[in-house]
Amino acid sequence: MVRTEKFIISHKGNRIVLVKLVEIYENRKFSDRNFLLREVFINPEQVVYIREEEGYKTLLKEGLLPDGLANFQEFSRICMNQGQAHGSDIIVIGEVSSVEKKLRVKQKQILKG
Repeated sequence: MVRTEKFIISHKGNRIVLVKLVEIYENRKFSDRNFLLREVFINPEQVVYIREEEGYKTLLKEGLLPDGLANFQEFSRICMNQGQAHGSDIIVIGEVSSVEKKLRVKQKQILKG
């Protein structure tokens, strides 16, 4: 079982739960396609949808993604709510169901802090 890291922060008197995931992103500083990994902290309450990201499986098979990823690795796209502005999408490592489980926040967890 994968341990989910959750953090609770206070903002304007409210407690906000953040969940740590690993994002894969394209570094656009180079002319060649260059993908990197970084930690990202997600507020589950701002997630609009999660869906499978098939295109990254192809990139993995082509050897364009960072070393160390398993050949069977799954990827998910998370759309984040940005208020009145358009949402922003990020790609994270993990299949949709495992990402959804990590982002699931029970009211009891929030109250215990």
